[in-house]
Amino acid sequence: MPKFLTRKEVVIPIILIACMLLFIVVRLAIRDRYGVDGDVYGYPVVIATDEDDESAVNVDVIGVHITGAVYAPGFYEVPRGSRINDLVQIAGGATEYAFLDAINLAEIAHDQMQVHVPVRGEMTPDGLQRRINLNTATSAELQTLPGVGEAVAARIIDLRQRMGGFRRVEDLLNVNGIGPTVFENMRDLIVVP
Repeated sequence: MPKFLTRKEVVIPIILIACMLLFIVVRLAIRDRYGVDGDVYGYPVVIATDEDDESAVNVDVIGVHITGAVYAPGFYEVPRGSRINDLVQIAGGATEYAFLDAINLAEIAHDQMQVHVPVRGEMTPDGLQRRINLNTATSAELQTLPGVGEAVAARIIDLRQRMGGFRRVEDLLNVNGIGPTVFENMRDLIVVP
């Protein structure tokens, strides 16, 4: 009488065969991506010949560090000639709070560069003022706004604390000393994320 294979005896070999095929496909994909001749993404790799020197140098790949308002800040190796916009995209894209006008997205990245994507209202490293975040700004930052001195800045901070934060920029009209004219002069310089 013929013996029939159990379900377990059939499924296990099928799984093993599928795993072997997957392994072969992955190995072929890696070989195609990195190439058999030592290329990485189509860029030649120059490897140090001294056995004591553990550094391998790829002359066409650079290391760049991106921080700030991107979804995946960190260190990235990118092809030489990449632009800052490419780096922002590699880092998961800009967050909704990013102030991309503060950086030059067309700039070509260079090795060992750090790129900081500021949030709206953040002061840039070169000291230029960008939009001021009314919910996080210090008294000194508020005083850079037209028509805001030390006393008005203190009133803005006081109102912010009492309200639990501004919900819209128009809430500034509730501050004693900020009327419609002063508000219109600063409207483009302030933000409430």
